[in-house]
Amino acid sequence: MHGLGAFSLKTTNMSAGYITSNRTGAAGRPGGVNVDGSGSAFNMSGGTVGGTTASNLWNQGTHGGGIRVTNGAEFNMTAASAAITGNRATQGGGVHVSNNAEFSMASGTISRNLANSTASGAGGGVFLSGTGTGFDMTGGTVGGSTADEANGAIYGGGIHVTGGAVAELSNSQVANNRAEEDGCGIWVALTSSLVAENVAITENEAEEMGGGIFTENYEYSFDLNMLAVPAPYSNLTIQGVTFFGNTANQDWPPPNNALATGIPAGSQSVRSHPINNYDINFEIDGIPLRFTKTDNIIAPAIGNPLPGAVFQLYSWDTASDMWVASGSQLTSDINGSVTLRLSTTAQYRLVEVIPPNGFRPVFGYWLISLDDITLEATITPFAANPPFYYYDGDWYVGNMLDFELPLAGGSGQSWFFFSGFIFILLGLVVVILRFVHGRRCQ
Repeated sequence: MHGLGAFSLKTTNMSAGYITSNRTGAAGRPGGVNVDGSGSAFNMSGGTVGGTTASNLWNQGTHGGGIRVTNGAEFNMTAASAAITGNRATQGGGVHVSNNAEFSMASGTISRNLANSTASGAGGGVFLSGTGTGFDMTGGTVGGSTADEANGAIYGGGIHVTGGAVAELSNSQVANNRAEEDGCGIWVALTSSLVAENVAITENEAEEMGGGIFTENYEYSFDLNMLAVPAPYSNLTIQGVTFFGNTANQDWPPPNNALATGIPAGSQSVRSHPINNYDINFEIDGIPLRFTKTDNIIAPAIGNPLPGAVFQLYSWDTASDMWVASGSQLTSDINGSVTLRLSTTAQYRLVEVIPPNGFRPVFGYWLISLDDITLEATITPFAANPPFYYYDGDWYVGNMLDFELPLAGGSGQSWFFFSGFIFILLGLVVVILRFVHGRRCQ
C-alpha cells in the first residue's frame, strides 16, 4: 500500500497538511488513502490529498487516486479548507467508494482529478459502486468555478454512480467537469439513483450525451397520443436544481409532456426544460409516428386492419435538392400498423408503394412534418390521396376496394364468364326487338 491506511476499527483525522506523490498500479488499490473495513473512518477537516500536475505531485491508483473507502468504512469531509485535487485513477480519480461504504461531504472541494487512463475510465471526482454504498453531499463543490478546476473522465466527469449505489446531493455544486463520453456532471446507472435538491449543476461539458446529468434510465416509449410515458428518469429525483451552461454533443428538444417524468420545470435551464441532453440526456432513434391502415376510407378508425400495405418514406435532401428515400420500405403488420421514425428538423413524403391485396393503389403522397416543440404531427394528403384521421390517440388511413374478380380457375370463373355471356345476349335481344319494333312503326 502507498500513502495512508485506516484499518480495523481505526479512526484517522486530518486537519491540515498534504498526502501526495503516492502511486500504485496494483489492481483495485488506491493511491493516497485507503479506508477499509466496517468501523474504520477517515475524517478530513482540512489539508489536501493530492497535488499539482505541474509540480509532478499527485496520487495515483487504480481504484481511488486520492482516497478509497470500502467494505463498510466511512469518509467524512467537513471543512472548506479540505481539498482532494490532482489525483488519477481508472475509477474514482478523487474518491472511490464501494461495498457498503459511506462518503459524507459537508464542505470542501474535489477538483482536477482524472479517471481517463482507460476506455472505461469513470468518476473523475467521485466513483460510487455497490448496493448499500452512499454519497451524502450537503455542501462543497465537485469541480470548480473555472474550467481549470475540472474533474475529467470518460464517463461521469464529476460523479459516477453505479451498481445500486445512491448519491444524495443538497445545497452543493457540481460544476466545470468534463466527460469524453457521457455524463459530464453526474453519471447514474439504471440500477442506481440520484437525489438532488437545491444543487447547482453548471458549466459541465460532455462530448456525447448528458452534459449535466446522464442516466441509463432514459429510453423513451410513447403512448398512442405521441406523448412520452413517465417510465424514464425514475431513478432521478430532481427538486430546485439550477442547470446552466451545460453542453453536450446534441441539443434535443424536450418531449411535450416532459413534466410527466417527475423532473419539474422549476429546475432552471436556458433550454426551457432540463431534459434536452445538454442538462439531462434525452435521445431517441427518431420520434415514432404510428398509424393503422384499414378498409374503411370514410371512417378508417372503425375499419378492419389491412396487413400487407407497403410504404416508402422520403425526406428532403438539401444537398441534392430532391426527395430521397429515408430508410427501407415498411409493411403494415397483421394489425394494419406501421411505425415511422421522424426528426423534427426534416420534412417527409410518405408514399404507398404497394396496396393491400384486393385494394386500389394510391398514386399520390402524404406530406408529414413534426412540430419541434410539441412533437405533434401534421399529415397532409396530395394528389387525391385519402386523408389521415386522428382518433382517440392514434392515426388511421383507409383504402378503397378494387374491382374484385373471382379467383382464377374452378366454377367461380366459369360462372363469371357464363353470366357475362348471358348479359351480352340479353343486350343483343333488346337491340333486335327495338329495331323490329321501329320497322313496324314506319
